[in-house]
Amino acid sequence: MATTTRSEDAKVFLLYLTSSAGDVNKVLDFSGHQGVTLDTRDGSGRNSLDLARQHGDRTAMTTLMAVGDQLRLPNNTTPTRTHLLEHTTDPIAHAQDHDNLRVVQIHEAARFGDLDLLQYALHVLAVHIDHTTADGVKALKLSMLKGDVVAVRCLLSAGAKIAEEDVQLAKSVGNQSIIQLLEVCRAADE
Repeated sequence: MATTTRSEDAKVFLLYLTSSAGDVNKVLDFSGHQGVTLDTRDGSGRNSLDLARQHGDRTAMTTLMAVGDQLRLPNNTTPTRTHLLEHTTDPIAHAQDHDNLRVVQIHEAARFGDLDLLQYALHVLAVHIDHTTADGVKALKLSMLKGDVVAVRCLLSAGAKIAEEDVQLAKSVGNQSIIQLLEVCRAADE
């Protein structure tokens, strides 16, 4: 497998994220300006269509298919829309609603530790940094549960609000780096 840079990984993710908005023209424009193609792969060997399928994002899958993704299935056939929609899985407890997907996408964007990328994600998704699911989960909580210090730092830098329950969660998880980061940010806000 070819070595990729963090920037290339981010471009594959952003192409997926752009397709999530459902606008073929935006996908083509982004692809052309960023020099990333629909079959470009990240460091894990995934392309933008793989990410869409992994996240259960039907809008992104159909948008990417509309622009002609050349992904081949194991039997070397071109994927059909029906095949992709039938083989969709969701990474967070088989979540079925749109809000859960948006929170996962915000977390994924924050994982790169790039504020510009996160701001782009928030703009494309048209959601607030503290967007929550029906169950009250937001990207900051998801990032803390995963122990992802880079994502937590990025979300806080982008303006995510820290609730007392977030501090308690961090303490119960026991990640000292995240606890310290939350305490420093809360002290700065006071």
